[in-house]
Amino acid sequence: VAPTEHACSAGAAGAGPGAGAAGPATPQTRLVGKPPKRSHDRTPTFRFAASQAGAGFECALDERPFRPCRSPHTSSRLAPGAHRFRVRARTRDTAGAADPTPASFGFRILQGPR
Repeated sequence: VAPTEHACSAGAAGAGPGAGAAGPATPQTRLVGKPPKRSHDRTPTFRFAASQAGAGFECALDERPFRPCRSPHTSSRLAPGAHRFRVRARTRDTAGAADPTPASFGFRILQGPR
């Protein structure tokens, strides 16, 4: 009788990077404070949180790449027009697992005086 081999794996089917017992869970990101959808404020402030304590954050504005940031984050002076702010949480361990679905908020800076 041949020996029987058993294989097992942890994690959900179709789970992304960081899922399962072998690695850290991927943190989830949420916006907890944001400016109005339409405003004259050219330096909007965003507040955000992660599902994991101690996670770091990366922010991106419009088509710019993600860069490290902290909450609250105040944008530099923006031109009037449409903008999109994105933020994702990232674990601080060596794996550095990032939220694959960043929190995102579209807004418009209005022209003219307040």
